[in-house]
Amino acid sequence: MFINLIYTVGYWSLIIFSTYLGIYNIIYPKTLVDEFQASFKIYDNLLILLTTCISLIQITIALLMMLRLHIKPILLISAIIFAILAFIEFLPSIEIVPPFEYINQITIINHQKVIKFLIYLFFYLISLILYFKTKNTYSDINLS
Repeated sequence: MFINLIYTVGYWSLIIFSTYLGIYNIIYPKTLVDEFQASFKIYDNLLILLTTCISLIQITIALLMMLRLHIKPILLISAIIFAILAFIEFLPSIEIVPPFEYINQITIINHQKVIKFLIYLFFYLISLILYFKTKNTYSDINLS
């Protein structure tokens, strides 16, 4: 009983966060574009297209999860999107500096990006846990 409540809270928090993130990235695309530019060297037009597609996919994921359609594939796509976003936040936020010949030291450059990385990682883990707990593909989550 209590476990089902935890899964339900995780499911709806995933829906709310995906909706918020998708709408925020459509209204203010500069933040996601800057994150992609810090990680990869891509043309600006392709970058805007990529960020818009990611935002629309997140909104579609949230809508399909609200309607409880194709739960298992949607949770997998959600996990992939959050893994990509976590990777993009992680790349420019740290720097590996070798102070000695055989020992590397990791220096955190941007603490805000590390916090965003941990948030994306948290929702990635929620998506994966719900994905492996879901037994039925085309209907409601069966958590028994």
